[in-house]
Amino acid sequence: MDWKFSDPKKEKAPPPNVMCEIDEIAESPEVKRIVGKNTGHGSEIHRFVSEVIIKVYKEKKATLEEVLGTFHMDDNLKEELAREVIRQARMKGII
Repeated sequence: MDWKFSDPKKEKAPPPNVMCEIDEIAESPEVKRIVGKNTGHGSEIHRFVSEVIIKVYKEKKATLEEVLGTFHMDDNLKEELAREVIRQARMKGII
């Protein structure tokens, strides 16, 4: 008699590493095109991407409007950047 056991934990794909995904989104060509400047680690844009993904979608400690209000940028730029960040995060499966 053969026994077959499966462990559902082993069959699931590992969750994406959120910090690596945030780095990739912040440094993506689309975000650089919107912002028009350096978006690497430590920049205000990198902090923007981190706060939108982590505070709004992961921790649910703030609304998108609250996070957008903490950054000193043109309102249209913030909204376009937020849309792009959310689009890419959904495509990567982190929100």
